[in-house]
Amino acid sequence: MYAEQYIQVILMEAKLVVNMAKTVIYPAAFRYLSELAASINNLKQIGIAFEQESAEKVAGLTQKMMDSISKLDNAIAKHDFDSIEEHMQYCAKTLRPLMDQVREFADAIEGDVADDLWPLPKYQEMLFIK
Repeated sequence: MYAEQYIQVILMEAKLVVNMAKTVIYPAAFRYLSELAASINNLKQIGIAFEQESAEKVAGLTQKMMDSISKLDNAIAKHDFDSIEEHMQYCAKTLRPLMDQVREFADAIEGDVADDLWPLPKYQEMLFIK
């Protein structure tokens, strides 16, 4: 019984990770990159060279996050297990590490995206909730 509950909770959380990454984090990163790219381009037009490293970093992290989401999405779709024990081990050894990987990229993106474009509470905001 507990094994089945564990499986259901992990599957639910994994689906939530996929959903949040696709519908909240990716759009925020994309908006940030769009604004940053437009600003860099506008500055170039008036003869001001501006670094592009931060945009390239966020773009790379965002791509890596989406690659991880794809892997997680495919892993969630697996349903051919011989036993509950095998399914539970799959959740622990495959789904959880993939979820952690997505989280790692999302946290890194959060650190670079402008506060006004980040739709979720940032860690620093949660630490100082009044």
